[in-house]
Amino acid sequence: MIINEDDVKINIVYRGNLHSNLELSEVEDFFSEYKEDNDSLKPRETKRIDDSTMHFADDEDKNIFYPYVYKTCEGNEKWILFMKDEMEGYALYENPQTKRMQLAWYHRKLLEPLSPDEEKELITCYQPKMRKDN
Repeated sequence: MIINEDDVKINIVYRGNLHSNLELSEVEDFFSEYKEDNDSLKPRETKRIDDSTMHFADDEDKNIFYPYVYKTCEGNEKWILFMKDEMEGYALYENPQTKRMQLAWYHRKLLEPLSPDEEKELITCYQPKMRKDN
């Protein structure tokens, strides 16, 4: 599942303060310092961003996700993960073709992408309502 920047807004609670209705690019900016400060991460390693939670702005139940910095397998790229639990959540990254931020459903045990139908069978975390068709 790929979620484009125009499809969702994010709410972040950081150190007790609510930052609401953020665009994905604003979320990337918000957490950029944490990505820069975690140079010692090894590939596929994560580090929790303390005192912070996230939920989708359209989610009336406010299903909580926990932000992490994630070091990708190749190169020096780092992403922000929003994890429901130790296994599942969403990865925030820049699409190399459009240069815009996206969220992708993420499962820690998967080593290769799944088809949309296969993903639908496995997703157990909150799925935001899309504001636009993908």
